[in-house]
Parts: sequence; C-alpha cells; structure tokens
Amino acid sequence: MNRITIIGNLTRDPETGTTDGGINWCRFSVAVNGRKRGDSPAPVEYFEVTAWRALADSCGRWLRKGKKVAVEGVARSTAWIGRDGNAKGRIEVTAQDVEFLSSGEGRPDPTDADAPGGAPAAMDGQSGLPVVEPDDLPY
Repeated sequence: MNRITIIGNLTRDPETGTTDGGINWCRFSVAVNGRKRGDSPAPVEYFEVTAWRALADSCGRWLRKGKKVAVEGVARSTAWIGRDGNAKGRIEVTAQDVEFLSSGEGRPDPTDADAPGGAPAAMDGQSGLPVVEPDDLPY
C-alpha cells in the first residue's frame, strides 16, 4: 500500500493550470520539519504536491506561501543526475486530500469580485456565510 501523510508549510504560492484534456491541476511545494535531536537543527524535507480536478481548484484558490497544510496521497520518488554531476532526488505526492490548517487570515473575501474565483458570492441572509454550490465542493 502506498499512502503518505505530510504536515508542513507551503514554500511558494501554488501554480495552477489545465491539461489539454481540460483537467485542472494545482502544484505546490511543502516543507516538513523533522524532529530536533540535541543541538542539531531540525532536518527539513521538501515534497512536491500535485492536486487534480476540484481539489486543485480549492488549493489554487485558498493556499498561499507559508500556509500550513496536511496532505494525504500517493508518493513517488524521482532521481536524476544534476548539471553539477551530483545525484538529485525528490518525493512527489499526488494529493487525494488536502486539509487547510492555517487560520482564515489572508483568505479572499468571498464578496470581492476581484478575489480568485471571480464574481461576488451569494450570501446566506441568516448565517452571513457565502452560499456554496455542491459542484464547488472538493469532495
């Protein structure tokens, strides 16, 4: 079974796009701090994460550099020889679930037409929260 769960912070703003077949994707990098041992600094591992379809839409809209996330998915390692002649490698994760762990600070205002996602969201008169259509949910 190939399952991985990581918790860390985005190292850069996510990149988004659409395949030639019309499938949305979102790619971002997550830094995960290891455990500190004695006087040595805590090691940091970096993971490249790709989300697809509705999950990609949510990640592209709400994630930004520095935000904390929990990612669950499938891992794949890649290795190559760099231009400097040294062996290089990384772990790539295809996300099956992404949980946004940072506070809502810095999130776009759902009533802002210039916010990611476009036009102002309809607001529920009773709760004051934006109305979300079932097709917009990432699950």
